[in-house]
Amino acid sequence: MVVLAGSGAPVAPMRVGDVMAASGGPPTAHPRLVTGADGQFAFRGLAKGTFGVSASKLGVLPGAYGMLRPDGSGQTIALDEAERRADVTIRLFRYATIAGTVLDESGEPFAGVPVRAIRRVLAGGHRVLGPRTVPAMTDDRGMYRLTSLTPGEYVVVIAQTQNSVAATGPSGSGGTYVTADRKFVLTSAAGPLAATLDAAGRLLAYPTTYYPGSRTAAQATPIAVGSGEERLGVDMVLSQLPTANISGRLTAPDGQLEGYQLRLTPSDTGSATNDPDAGIATTDADGSFMFLAVPSGQYVLQTTRLIRVLPPPPPPTAAASTGRAGPPLTAQQFTFPQGGTVYWATTPLSIAGDDVRDVSLLVQTGVAVSGRLEFDGGVPSADRVGVAGSMTPIDTTSGLPGGFALNGPQRQFATTGLPPGRYMATINFIPPGWALKSVMAGGVDISE
Repeated sequence: MVVLAGSGAPVAPMRVGDVMAASGGPPTAHPRLVTGADGQFAFRGLAKGTFGVSASKLGVLPGAYGMLRPDGSGQTIALDEAERRADVTIRLFRYATIAGTVLDESGEPFAGVPVRAIRRVLAGGHRVLGPRTVPAMTDDRGMYRLTSLTPGEYVVVIAQTQNSVAATGPSGSGGTYVTADRKFVLTSAAGPLAATLDAAGRLLAYPTTYYPGSRTAAQATPIAVGSGEERLGVDMVLSQLPTANISGRLTAPDGQLEGYQLRLTPSDTGSATNDPDAGIATTDADGSFMFLAVPSGQYVLQTTRLIRVLPPPPPPTAAASTGRAGPPLTAQQFTFPQGGTVYWATTPLSIAGDDVRDVSLLVQTGVAVSGRLEFDGGVPSADRVGVAGSMTPIDTTSGLPGGFALNGPQRQFATTGLPPGRYMATINFIPPGWALKSVMAGGVDISE
């Protein structure tokens, strides 16, 4: 039977399908069925095997037997010969909605403002902000509606990132000059949230604002929405604030200074990490940079860059010269990219209203993480030892993700250089027939 989560009401008509995982052979998909008016379904004439049963319908999230939450995993059903199971219930979750009104500092409706909801998810034992939803634009009444949300916990945000680049660079065209030296331009100065100049010539800007009115995700009030729930009255007020400019110079060991992308991120992220950047700046040919229209606050200035030395191209093959397709690539021909050098730099900054000048940002090389693999209960054959993993940053103070791979009989591994920060170690590929038991670091199991 297919029912709605929460109410238990039957869902009909509904497409239901199953996949049998037969031992010794590939999974076999059975034709999909359509439930009756009472949400009931029945698959008949099934052979002995292990089955997974799923259901889908427009307007609701797909579901499966054993799934207890919208993004959870389903369970399989093992059937013996001529066995009958009449207690299979699939619970489906309906999309949720968050709606409200945005006003400006004078209490007037603020039209044309992009509002997003960001779901809070658990990763590596930490609450982090997942991908942002497609923004809902406020109408001429200042009203917005965020629809098709997976049930869960969200923070609602109006994000503002001020982007500045060197006026002489190829990306400098189309920006707005806001300083007397006209060396850098503000490329994000457009739309209803654009920075403006006050009578004293100082830039005023709308900062990133979370519901109900905080500046960081750590201080935001989360909004929990259930299956099919419509949460109204999530209202916000935006106010322009005086801002400051941050200028300085970057130095790097290889002398390549142009084109570093610098990020200015709030330092008060708390347990809910991955706040949107307050500003993004790009270095000039001499390493100089400037962040424009930065509101007061505590920040971390950081950058990462991967300098990769590409191998020479392979010699042309007969297939390339004749235009005929060559042989298919085998798994052994795919390797995880490890070459290159990671450069990083980070420094804390406190902005209290006045411009900050002469910031020195020293770039350093990243730190490699190395280790070994151990196989408990035997060792796979030499041609099946392929293992790949990753080190994923779990907060905004970490930079580029790193990876590692093993192919052949060696059991040592090392990542590319990593910037400092907190990371989650993940094994992405394991030889067939094996499972991850533990990931030990300093005598502590850090596996999820």
